[in-house]
Amino acid sequence: MNSKRNQTLCAITAVIFLLAVVAGGCGTAAKRKAAGESAVAASLPEGVLFADDFQGRRLEGWTPVNGRWSIKDGVLRQGRASREDLSEGFYFLVVSDLPTSHYCIEVDVRFPDGPSRQDFAGIAFRYQDPFNFFAYRLCDFETYQDRIEVYELCKGQRRLNQGSRDLVVNPQQWYRLVVEVEDFNIRTYLDGKPVGNLVNHNLPTGAAGLLTKESKAEFRRFRVLEL
Repeated sequence: MNSKRNQTLCAITAVIFLLAVVAGGCGTAAKRKAAGESAVAASLPEGVLFADDFQGRRLEGWTPVNGRWSIKDGVLRQGRASREDLSEGFYFLVVSDLPTSHYCIEVDVRFPDGPSRQDFAGIAFRYQDPFNFFAYRLCDFETYQDRIEVYELCKGQRRLNQGSRDLVVNPQQWYRLVVEVEDFNIRTYLDGKPVGNLVNHNLPTGAAGLLTKESKAEFRRFRVLEL
């Protein structure tokens, strides 16, 4: 009798031990997974909120509003737009889940071809929807003076040539665009040199991203930084 009872107790003990091992193994795997996820999240340098060098085939962390965005050889591409497919003539690609009022956005931009008539491409900021946003953009014209400018569309009202600078936009040449957004202050840079310093109280918050209009445009080395 005692022998049978001992055998039963031993069997119960063995089952409890096996369950503990399995549970412990699952806990370890979960911890490893969590540690791996933390390592990925911590892989960005301090002060960098978002970075994309477009090395993969998929757009991770982006929200395409419209357009046909594609990646090849570390370059993000947007083909020439069709008028009937556009919202106010623009294509947008915005970053999800970032601060909406204080940030610095950096990107390289170029036009692979000469202007068809007028080409625009650059940074979207304080983006709320396709009809309420700011843009820091390169303007490549066929017949007018090329320039870089801050463009605003707010409640149907457009404002051009804010903090603009004339230049000659060369096909295939990369330009480094930087815009700093802090409260109502907007500071812009081109290839490391200051372009404009504006104060604008419209659309005080909004997303960061990229935009094009009527143009084939290419982008690389996109960053969103803390201010």
